[in-house]
Amino acid sequence: MTEDIDRLVKESLQHATNPKRSEESESPGLIFAEGDSWFDYLAYDILDKLDWRGFDVEHVANRGDTLLEMARCRAQHYRLAKLLLKIARDKRRPSVILVSGGGNDLAKKGTLRKLLNRNNTDKPILNREAVGEFVDVTLRQAYIDLLHYLTFLSRKIFPNGKSIPIVVHGYAYPVPDGTQFSYFIFWRRGPWLKHEFKKRGYRDREQNTEAMKMLLDRFNDMVQGLSSEPGLKHVKYVDLRGCLSNKLRDKDYKRHWDNEMHPTPEGFEIITNKIEELLVEMGVSKGQAGPNVSFDDGGP
Repeated sequence: MTEDIDRLVKESLQHATNPKRSEESESPGLIFAEGDSWFDYLAYDILDKLDWRGFDVEHVANRGDTLLEMARCRAQHYRLAKLLLKIARDKRRPSVILVSGGGNDLAKKGTLRKLLNRNNTDKPILNREAVGEFVDVTLRQAYIDLLHYLTFLSRKIFPNGKSIPIVVHGYAYPVPDGTQFSYFIFWRRGPWLKHEFKKRGYRDREQNTEAMKMLLDRFNDMVQGLSSEPGLKHVKYVDLRGCLSNKLRDKDYKRHWDNEMHPTPEGFEIITNKIEELLVEMGVSKGQAGPNVSFDDGGP
């Protein structure tokens, strides 16, 4: 594992070119982020709100990206290396790395369907074996690979000090109601969840919402456990499950969910508050260099 990651880091740096860099490239207070649409969604995602609140944010997040792509796509590795090298050339050093990933993997067309048993059987909605294989094996390994890559890459570019802390999050409980993302009339995305349940014969929204809750619990438990992996003690987890409503009565969830996958501005505000709490606790400051943040990570 270590040799493979080291080889990938060297390849990324060679592709991005490795310019002369000052050894004094320390500039705490900077947030560097990699992720999906929760970091790259219209004009009111998590990173936008952190930026508006005065945090210094740089990112390579891209809506629609899956965790598997972030972990395995060479082009994405090169983008990461290129931006981190630029930050180093500017004599800056991130205080923390934020990562958001996995939602698009679960919602990808055909994937969620494979995690559901067919209706009209004695089996529960979720296929426990399929969920275990995909969440606890496939996605977990992808997350581990990505986190190790970010750790090795940042250590190579910023050799002074310990590993830069990495913050990961799970997702809140969505409602599979079939609501699409629409931006003007000509640009629509989704729905992602409802049709997958429908394909398996499930049409009860309350039942489907409960199934998504169980699936997201399994995913969050996996993400929360990543810091127990060797070399990843510097990884911190933010639990967002209780932040947004998934109550169907009077469509209460509509206050927090714009569609099946993305929060409303109010919902993003609540989630950002939760993430900001941890950032402040870690010493990441707004608009100025904050104290150095480090953990005894026992990493490479």
